[in-house]
Amino acid sequence: MPGALAARYSGRLTDRYGPDTVNIVGLASAGIAFVVFVFAGDSVVALVIGCNLLGYGTTSAQIVNQTRIFTGPAALRARLNTVYIFALFASGAIGSSIGLALLEAHGWTVMVWEKMAFLAVEALSLTVHSVRQRRTSGVQNSAETGPCVAVGRPVGKGG
Repeated sequence: MPGALAARYSGRLTDRYGPDTVNIVGLASAGIAFVVFVFAGDSVVALVIGCNLLGYGTTSAQIVNQTRIFTGPAALRARLNTVYIFALFASGAIGSSIGLALLEAHGWTVMVWEKMAFLAVEALSLTVHSVRQRRTSGVQNSAETGPCVAVGRPVGKGG
């Protein structure tokens, strides 16, 4: 719960620093959570810390992604949100199924490493997106990042 409560500030951080920065922070938070899980052993305190870090990371990412959707073109918002929520639940179901199979076959540590592999794929995707965005010579595509409603400037610009 504390992780989810901390994520409520992710919208403000997105307005101030841009969605990619907040996604990086969320990704790092989830990555640290899985490192904690690898070394947690039987420590309930470590598991609580890891769960809060994971909750913060995933909730922040969802807030940022929905900010991108709802600041995009009005005609696409509902369809984009439908695709996003479907992908969110489908990927969660697939990751959980793979994780459960690995947990039963190989134990906790292997399952956590699988989750870290998924995070690595996400980090690669975020990196590719950031590089492509920078190559567009600073021109923001509103379907990707949209205008920042609260501040009135394109999201993704620092400062």
